[in-house]
Amino acid sequence: MGKQTAGTAKGRSAAAERAPGTSQAALPHAKELEALLGDSRNPLWIAMTIHAYPIYEVEFVQYLQAHHGNAFASEVLGYLDVIQDNAVPAEDHTASRSDRGALASGAQARNDRRAPAPGERLPYDGRGGWNAVEINAALGQFDQIAGTDSDGERCAFATALAGQIFQGPAAVARWVDAFKQVGGTAQAVGFTAREKAARGVMDAVCEAIVLGTATYGDLSWLQEALHSYTVRSDTGGTGSSLDATAYPTETFESRDLACAEPATLLTAARELPKGSRYLLEWEAAAAAGGGRIRHQMMVANDQGTVYLYDSDIQADGAHLRPLTKRALAPYFDPSRWQASVIKVAGMVTPRAPAAR
Repeated sequence: MGKQTAGTAKGRSAAAERAPGTSQAALPHAKELEALLGDSRNPLWIAMTIHAYPIYEVEFVQYLQAHHGNAFASEVLGYLDVIQDNAVPAEDHTASRSDRGALASGAQARNDRRAPAPGERLPYDGRGGWNAVEINAALGQFDQIAGTDSDGERCAFATALAGQIFQGPAAVARWVDAFKQVGGTAQAVGFTAREKAARGVMDAVCEAIVLGTATYGDLSWLQEALHSYTVRSDTGGTGSSLDATAYPTETFESRDLACAEPATLLTAARELPKGSRYLLEWEAAAAAGGGRIRHQMMVANDQGTVYLYDSDIQADGAHLRPLTKRALAPYFDPSRWQASVIKVAGMVTPRAPAAR
């Protein structure tokens, strides 16, 4: 990640020497940085710490500039570039788990050739956050991983995860922890092997997320684990959007609004508060014949922009787009669908994290 945000060693060090200092008050994660760095003045040790926590890389540098000056920050960055140039990127943070196979039956799921490469690092910003819009636009329920097999059934979990991605890395970890407490099927009598494996994968992915080393493949495995933790069959879906909510971290308000045309949903979306999302359940029958399809999607208000998220394979590869009449038109196209209805099942709003 360092190379993505700060360039080569020479350019990075020069930039540090020219950069103005930053006050501690301007660093949102100053307490976390103090706890990680302590009183150390060893530039190599500090560089190793930054490498281990790339989620804070930009703030680490600003902290060093404010407390120890640009020259010392430049020395640390020199070591950091050497470490990163010789590091082997971790592309799969759950590969070492011998029980991961318990999440899949071995059936080959349909892959999405437009899905991100599993080893591609998520776009962290170095300040404790990431580019949620970029992640959600790229990440759907279908991946390029041979080991996952619930791709066609995990729309609810892909959508729920996308809603948390808007809230940031720390929020995803909090939500997954809460999901483990309220999900599962056999907590009263002990976890099954499948549930234990799912919990282990969730923990491994969340650790990578909060460190800033997670990849798109990690998020796909997280989707797989969420599905396996809740649904007994690899080829079974959820009965309701509520199966993919975690009440300790979010509230749910029922809406039950049926939208048989785009205008109805567009009108409802105008009332959606910032940070909240609508859980959508789309039902339709193919015009060419066949049974009805049922698919879960989301409308989310991220910082004032209202988006439509659809985790299914998209012709242009984009799972996230601004909510407009044009974006909704394909779901109501009479040449493709009959009796198409998008139901707003309810509104989900994140709860503020408990004070520490």
